[in-house]
Amino acid sequence: MNKRTKTDLSHMKPSVLYLLTSLATTGGTVSKIKSTLSYTKYKVYIAAPFNPQDKDIISNWKYEGDIEIINLPSRCIYNLPKSLFILYKIVKKNNIRIVHSFFPYEMYIAFLLKQLNAKLKIIRSFE
Repeated sequence: MNKRTKTDLSHMKPSVLYLLTSLATTGGTVSKIKSTLSYTKYKVYIAAPFNPQDKDIISNWKYEGDIEIINLPSRCIYNLPKSLFILYKIVKKNNIRIVHSFFPYEMYIAFLLKQLNAKLKIIRSFE
């Protein structure tokens, strides 16, 4: 009998993490992400700094499908280690294989995550 160990994540659905500057509901980046949500085979995680009290923005994203929203500290070089630590734990725990970023600060975070987890695939899109 083949027992799965705690670190064996092969049985989990593959996941993708989108790194965004905010959870704004309009714009080109948001349109690209929302257009892929209807046919993606991946579990989707969206990480961005936002106000947890803003229920409208959160519910608007939840309406799009099976999405987990991750609140990051504000975009500031001093918050970079904390953001990186939060994301590293989430990537490791949830079998995230792809990190998709759109803006320079988020691309830098994706690059650092790749240094911590060589199996990650990084996608960089420019707006």
